[in-house]
Amino acid sequence: MKNSFTILIIFVLIASVKNINAQHIDTLSSIADVHIVTFGGGEGKNSFLKFDISSIPTANVITEVKLRVLVTDVAPMWDGDAGYSRVDDQTWLESDPNDTLWNPINFYDTLIQPLNFAIAPGWTESIDIKTLFGYDYSLANTFFTLMIKDPDDWTMAPGFYPPNDSNDSIMVGNIFNDYIVFAPHEFPVPGSAPQLIVSYTLVPLVTGQSNDSTKCEMEEVEFFVSATGDSLQYQWQKNGVDMPSENDDTLSLSSLSLADAAVYRCIVSNAVAADTTNDITLIVNSLPVVNLGPDTSLCADASITLDAGPGNDSYLWSDASTAQTLFVDSNAYGLGTTIFYVDVTKANCTQRDSIEITFIVCSDISEHTNGFLNIYPNPVNNTLNVEFTNNNTCLMKVLDINGKLIFQKQLCQTISSVDVSQLKKGVYIIQIVSNNGVFTGRFLKE
Repeated sequence: MKNSFTILIIFVLIASVKNINAQHIDTLSSIADVHIVTFGGGEGKNSFLKFDISSIPTANVITEVKLRVLVTDVAPMWDGDAGYSRVDDQTWLESDPNDTLWNPINFYDTLIQPLNFAIAPGWTESIDIKTLFGYDYSLANTFFTLMIKDPDDWTMAPGFYPPNDSNDSIMVGNIFNDYIVFAPHEFPVPGSAPQLIVSYTLVPLVTGQSNDSTKCEMEEVEFFVSATGDSLQYQWQKNGVDMPSENDDTLSLSSLSLADAAVYRCIVSNAVAADTTNDITLIVNSLPVVNLGPDTSLCADASITLDAGPGNDSYLWSDASTAQTLFVDSNAYGLGTTIFYVDVTKANCTQRDSIEITFIVCSDISEHTNGFLNIYPNPVNNTLNVEFTNNNTCLMKVLDINGKLIFQKQLCQTISSVDVSQLKKGVYIIQIVSNNGVFTGRFLKE
């Protein structure tokens, strides 16, 4: 039953693992293998192959398992069929007696390969036997034992022969010229032991993630997920709904608004399974509302009280004061322009507003009369009277102290009343543009 050593060397060199498109393929060599002779209407040969499967990562998806053996002899009547059963025995040894190892109550879940097993000398491969392998794998057992029997062999009674553990052959079949011989793990040619080719995909497993977060409007936040597994895909969800184009292991949100406050999570998946992070709650607090008003100009003897608004947790003005309001006059800050700002904080969120206040000498501001243009009352609260001696239609412009146009209107009468009640306190410039020229004056809005 032995073929030449030269032929076996060739078989070993040309052996290769078929690519079955799995993420991971581990090749396990048998650590024990024997064949047992059985009787009952003939004499059968039954192979037992034991593999240590503890190196295969647990809790993953087994996609395919196949047996490969190096066939050294094929009898003329061998028809290429084989039966595979799982042996539920973690402790057997090659030295055990026949009736210990051959115990049909330990044989489960037989699979039949009807064709193409060991039809010629060389490496041969079984059908997929992952259903047999899966039992021991799912229980995290250390060993998986496979029994191979010829389906045409009905012998079931173990003989008195001890298990065959020779170093050159192991058999399946019967004595009626219907058998195969293949190399055991003790065979002297390296790499010729029976092999279990286990293909599996690592399932997604979330190993880390962001915690809940509290932010303020206009801030940014980044959530992350870390996971193990093969060919991972990511899908972030907001309140249980997929977020378009958010398919990375991080989720970045900028310029937060109140609408971003939600419960987020990430589904990590691949072709075989999925895992999901715990919920990540994002709280977005409103920024305080603060409005110091527009920039303004005041006469040197005037004053203004800036108010940052009630109901906030804290205030910090540009002069380091911490009250809700700030009194401003030229005695404290002098003539010219000063920028005042305040930082208002509520619920750990801070908002800043600023204002420019210009103090000027207003000694030349009075009820303006120059023979062509009269403006009164000055200072004014609500209604400014503009008297222009020219009967032609003219254009009146009101500008701030920096020359910025506030509003303009056509004047068609020699005396017109102009509503200035909406203007902020400060000094303004009035211009009258007519065919006779441009006439300018100033007034103070109180």
